[in-house]
Amino acid sequence: MAMLDYSGSDCWTPRPAGAPPVAWKEDVDPADAWHALMQGEWTVVEHDVCMGTLVARLVSPQTGRETLRTEDLCVAIGRARGASIKALAFETGRPYGTVADCIAKVMRKLRLRSPAELVVLFHQASAALPCAAHRPEGGSRAYAPRHLSATRVRYGGGDHLVLTYPAPRWSLPPCLSISEERIVLELIAGDSQHAIARRHGTAARTVANQVASIYQKVKVHSRIELFVALRAQ
Repeated sequence: MAMLDYSGSDCWTPRPAGAPPVAWKEDVDPADAWHALMQGEWTVVEHDVCMGTLVARLVSPQTGRETLRTEDLCVAIGRARGASIKALAFETGRPYGTVADCIAKVMRKLRLRSPAELVVLFHQASAALPCAAHRPEGGSRAYAPRHLSATRVRYGGGDHLVLTYPAPRWSLPPCLSISEERIVLELIAGDSQHAIARRHGTAARTVANQVASIYQKVKVHSRIELFVALRAQ
């Protein structure tokens, strides 16, 4: 398989022009940092999935916290492992719309732009697939992405939390044509079939047929299943 490796640096520096240097930093427990982020103590200001870097700033006491419940993370992990929204609704006993809202909430909170990014972050999370009866003792800590590292830094008079994880690698099977490989990469980037058709000046039906061919070759039935199948271990 052809391997696409987005290798990033394990160091993070403030992006804004003229930003002051980091005045202080220390490594912190990744599970505790993740839990604090889920509890709304930190808000995400930058998330580059290709580099495997998430930066959050400390929330002031006057600012309302946006929390993610353990149930939200359960559903997001199930989705990232290829489960359909319908299957998750059946498994958790929740309405279809509620399950979809949980996934959207997780993606909004963590600034994820596409289902592929959800797969990157949660496909190897340390928790088992969600079910109505499964509630780990560690709460959201048990749902942290694997191989997560966390550092707390201070610059510009503010505290920031920097979480890093392995940059994504995608395996493209040799059975795909060059044009199909291009479409897969555009789907990973979050493009819709209509957007791909407009970009390349072709009919939407043509792209739909190519996507159907990709699904058949990879032996999947949906975009999320495709991302799971192509996610390199």
